[in-house]
Amino acid sequence: MKRVKVKYLYLNDDNISEGILIENLDDVKTLEAEYGRAENRVITKFVNSGESSNRYDHVLGGLRPTERPLAQLAVAYGSIHEKNPIYMLPIAKEMALNSVRSSLLRLDCPVFMNKNGGFCPTMNKNKDGELEDYLEIVEEKEFESFDHQVRYYMRKNTKYLNLENDWELERDAVKWLETKDRNFSYITELSTLTLDWQLPKLIKEFIDNGGTHIYVYTTGQNYKQMYDYSKTAIKAGIENFVFDFNSGMDEHINEFITWLKSRANVEVLNKKK
Repeated sequence: MKRVKVKYLYLNDDNISEGILIENLDDVKTLEAEYGRAENRVITKFVNSGESSNRYDHVLGGLRPTERPLAQLAVAYGSIHEKNPIYMLPIAKEMALNSVRSSLLRLDCPVFMNKNGGFCPTMNKNKDGELEDYLEIVEEKEFESFDHQVRYYMRKNTKYLNLENDWELERDAVKWLETKDRNFSYITELSTLTLDWQLPKLIKEFIDNGGTHIYVYTTGQNYKQMYDYSKTAIKAGIENFVFDFNSGMDEHINEFITWLKSRANVEVLNKKK
């Protein structure tokens, strides 16, 4: 298994794609182990989204390359069979792995996995049934590991800390934060952090760097999580919160804001949509 940059030979440009080269069945076993971890993270994302199971297609943003195909396939199968996509994840995992195994064995060539989680063989059959190069590998280096670390960045002289459940920050959140604090800090994959150690430790680091405000861009549908991280932040020393409820506010969110206002300073953006 290698990390590579490739060029698609059928494209008439110099577009370069980055990803992972799967060379043999041992590499598939490595991918299978990672898919097992990805399956658990997708379940956590679905459950913590606060959405009903027939709306999990609304929470597919910010997924890692190994998570995205599993989640998309599970949602598609769930829709077809009218079942909760979570129950479809094992089937989605086997479908993805079998696709890679089939390409390795049928074409006897490596398989490229791009940064979005999609697969394609490095060779393909032409109209005469002969194998020809489909991709050109322009750069390669040894594969070390999949990225499992929660991403966070605590800047110096910071004021705002963005808490985000997804792997990537929301564009609208970044735009707003940049108007308030060019040195804003952030934590992604919030739901994977422990509330008794990891999250308090990062918030204290944020405060030590000058931080004063927690900012959250959210649907607000995971009510328990909002209470949990707010309690943790207050205990760590945070006194100011800003919430942007991008889907509006319901009675449970209003109750939460009332509760939080009795304990901290709270600014609410976009109360109605």
